[in-house]
Amino acid sequence: MPLTNDVYPESEILVEYSPVVDLILAASLATDRPSALTGFDTAWQKEQRAALSPRALAFIENTKEYSSPTLSLVDYVTKTGELRDLDAFFDLVRNDSIPEFLFTVLNGDLDRAAIDSCLAEPDGAPRYWSRLSYFSKMPAPDMVALFREPAAFREELLAYVKSSRTPVFERKVESLAKRYELVLKDIARRTQAKHPLEVAAELKKRPFQRGPYDKYVFTPSYFEGLMNITSSYGPTFLFVFNLEPSGAGGNAQGEHIAQKLRVLADRSRLEILRLISVEPSYGKEIAATLGLTTATVSRHLDQLKGAGLVMEDAADAQNIKRVRVNHVAYEELIRLTEHYIFGCDQESGTPC
Repeated sequence: MPLTNDVYPESEILVEYSPVVDLILAASLATDRPSALTGFDTAWQKEQRAALSPRALAFIENTKEYSSPTLSLVDYVTKTGELRDLDAFFDLVRNDSIPEFLFTVLNGDLDRAAIDSCLAEPDGAPRYWSRLSYFSKMPAPDMVALFREPAAFREELLAYVKSSRTPVFERKVESLAKRYELVLKDIARRTQAKHPLEVAAELKKRPFQRGPYDKYVFTPSYFEGLMNITSSYGPTFLFVFNLEPSGAGGNAQGEHIAQKLRVLADRSRLEILRLISVEPSYGKEIAATLGLTTATVSRHLDQLKGAGLVMEDAADAQNIKRVRVNHVAYEELIRLTEHYIFGCDQESGTPC
């Protein structure tokens, strides 16, 4: 039974575990995106990927340059109100109209007129590319492909999330049951004493504007790492909070940012990044251009890949992989650093 609150009788406040949200975020973590998740429980990620079907792995590969191909499904939880029944949730998403599906998975970045225009002329979709916010970012060719075959993309997306319910996922959730129980009790206690948006502000470390909400939903997820995710649709406000205890989340996030900045704090790695920002390249080419040994370049690339700051293309006929800058990861690192230091968040409209 969900824990409810009667302090604000005009509002419905739910504090409960959502199998739907947890599975969506587990699916997101297995893709190692958004890059805020890079480095979080890599052992589980590896074990989960080993348990995924070839079709699921193909989805990860085909969407590897998306900022976050699955995370926007959280907005469908808010939109549909379906927190518990996975099959019912998938049916609700599948039965939504294509324009509404695209509006939701693109986080409302494109208005409905723009979506209609892109559906009518998919090759012209990239003219709207600059409107995509961080969590919607994808390369222009992928944007064209999305609008050419949106129904096919939806089926692959839902199939990927559904297939993420592996024994590896189930065992992890079972092992977290006590932690989930404790954090749910803690948030329920807080919402009995304060307005739910004040509780959300304490967890998110930024204030929220009072909106026209009459339903507030709080649900935990281990799989969102150190993030705290918010979503709103009409009168419903959804807050997905991580499992870090109060006061520790900020310290952990600061260390997460510092680890990535330490990777950047090396002249050779900066030179490598500057080189491949112009054009993707091979390790041997990088070594020859910069006058470094291939072993040295390999070590630097391992660190950059570990931080999510570069990514590899598929191997060519000679089984050689080109590396390229992960521009989306840099955007997020800048955003997270600004938010951590100054409390600003351009995505949510909180100015610096």
